[in-house]
Amino acid sequence: MGLFIFSLPPMPLHILKEAALIKKKWSAGFQLIFRQQEILLLTGLSFIFFFSYGPLEAALPLYSERILHTGAEGYGLLWTGFGVGAVVGALLTGFVATRFRPGMTQPLIAILWGGFLLPLMVSHSLPIALLCMALGACSWAPYTPIETSLLQRLIPPAMRGQVFGARLAITTAAAPLGTMIGGFLLTYLSPSIIIGISGIACILAGFGGLLSPKLRKLDGKLKHE
Repeated sequence: MGLFIFSLPPMPLHILKEAALIKKKWSAGFQLIFRQQEILLLTGLSFIFFFSYGPLEAALPLYSERILHTGAEGYGLLWTGFGVGAVVGALLTGFVATRFRPGMTQPLIAILWGGFLLPLMVSHSLPIALLCMALGACSWAPYTPIETSLLQRLIPPAMRGQVFGARLAITTAAAPLGTMIGGFLLTYLSPSIIIGISGIACILAGFGGLLSPKLRKLDGKLKHE
């Protein structure tokens, strides 16, 4: 990763000057997030999506042991399938980004990921679960690269560092919180039900994004800018 630094183009001098003129406040990144609705919507969607994903991590080991009866080997295979699917999905990111409107890809990805989790509610088959994890990861992989590209176009260059830092502070907490809730619910519900709840929550998050007029009009805003 360090070697890639040498391939980065030099930052334009005017951007460096603009960044130096901005009064450095720790809250400046958060203020811009809450002031610009498109950035706030993308951040909110990511927080809800990652939070909804969290229970899966708590439930999957028990799902492998109690439902699939495959133990640690099956659990490792499920994440292997996820990894293979994610690599394929990452390679398709450019294709996805050029075929769907900006702002619509993120909700659609959340819906697809949630949809591929739902069969795990009723399936007791390792091959089917493995296929669902692989397909889900394939649909999920373009999410972060596309979102990063959208945000870079929405955020003023001199503010990108602060805004991305503020977003990470918000979104990084989402998945662990969801995992904690999932762990608590596992006391009362079966792993397959927890995975189903996670999938349904992701689907609802995606539909919420599709219903947002701001996200639907994001394509026009980006072209205007």
